Amino acid sequence: MTVTKIAASMMAFLLVTPAYPQMNATFDLACFRYDASQVYTEIYYAVPLSSLKFQETEIGDWQAQALIRFSIFKNDSLWREEAWKMEKRVAALAEIKSGQAMVDVVRYVTAPGNYRFVMSLEDLQTPGAAQTAAREISLSNFPADRLSLSQIELASTIKSIPPEAANRFYKNGLEVIPKPDAIFGAEAPLLYYYVEAYNLSPASFSGTYRTQCQILDANGQPAPMIKPRVQTKRVQSASAEAGMFNIAALPTGVFILEFAIVDSNRAILHSASKRFYVYHPDSTKTPAHEGLAQQASREYRMASEEELDEHFAHAKYIADREELKAYKSLTSAEAKRQFLTAFWQKRDPTASTARNEFKLEYDNRLAYANQHLQNYTRAGWKTDRGRVYLVYGPPDDVERFSNNALSYAYEIWHYDQIEGGVIFVFVQLQSIGEYVQMHSTKRGEPQNKEWEAQIKK
Repeated sequence: MTVTKIAASMMAFLLVTPAYPQMNATFDLACFRYDASQVYTEIYYAVPLSSLKFQETEIGDWQAQALIRFSIFKNDSLWREEAWKMEKRVAALAEIKSGQAMVDVVRYVTAPGNYRFVMSLEDLQTPGAAQTAAREISLSNFPADRLSLSQIELASTIKSIPPEAANRFYKNGLEVIPKPDAIFGAEAPLLYYYVEAYNLSPASFSGTYRTQCQILDANGQPAPMIKPRVQTKRVQSASAEAGMFNIAALPTGVFILEFAIVDSNRAILHSASKRFYVYHPDSTKTPAHEGLAQQASREYRMASEEELDEHFAHAKYIADREELKAYKSLTSAEAKRQFLTAFWQKRDPTASTARNEFKLEYDNRLAYANQHLQNYTRAGWKTDRGRVYLVYGPPDDVERFSNNALSYAYEIWHYDQIEGGVIFVFVQLQSIGEYVQMHSTKRGEPQNKEWEAQIKK
């Protein structure tokens, strides 16, 4: 029987120290019309060069290699899976600059339905360095008989190129280099966007139509320092729209790019929007005197009611019975925003500062659980190991036992500082299944004194 022990360390404020290096890859997606019954889905991803290990080659240059895997689930069943290797070479390590990344796009033609896109990344030159991210989306057909817009793709650059120069990022006469992290600011002040318009009926627009693109703040109000772009164009059945904003004047925060087809009075006929982020390293902190409603507006204004419910679902493991009951009784999105703000405020160990160390720690645990403790059908925070990690943090020691002829694979997590020392036992009853909690010595957790016999085949 193979046993692997991994020691874990704790830092100030219980900040998580991941068992493996963080890859910091990002991915995004946008959907376009394909035909009457299918959707054309593009998935964009970026792998920062600074997160990869470069090794010197026999010819004296430096090479990094990463394995990318996409698993797509439709209605909880695996629909498609593929993997490939990305490689990057540089003549010298000094060539690697901050913000540089390997960027790519993959495309799928999909029927309507509920999908879960899972991207896995592994650094082939750093054993154990891996990351998993997932996105759930419901895909619907684009209407064939009325005006509609695709989703918006954010890009780092867009330029016209001839068809003979077409590459992986080419579409409709343009080279569109995606920006999956959607973060702009000091290092990336130019925000490019791409969107497609469908069913631009000449009868509806008298030969021309107008587009309006503007930047909104987190409250949905126009950002006064950025002037909207309004253009008049000749009608055609479909159109590819692209443009650029210099967002250097925007402060650090969350913003919305809104693209719309408008009438002669600039009333919106149809619109699409995309959230993005602005970051300036020298940004100031949130004022300490800001009220609860203002803070709720700032932090959760962008979230839909469904997203607010997801935020609370992430935190339900640490909510008490009264909080669970109170949240269930809320009937408006604004009430949920204020509840979530108060929920984290009451757990802030240093309420006089803008930094909530407890929430930052919990968010770190959530990110780690989703990256390392997920399985093919469930996000990491929904699994048994994810719940334990969120509630109790990283274990002080982990024993891993591999699957063999006598017993199933299982793990024993040790927490030395809780109740004088407790353990959690997780068992993988199927070869690629989820690790389920079978036993714990922690008071209040399920106990099973027969667990050692039950892990045997």
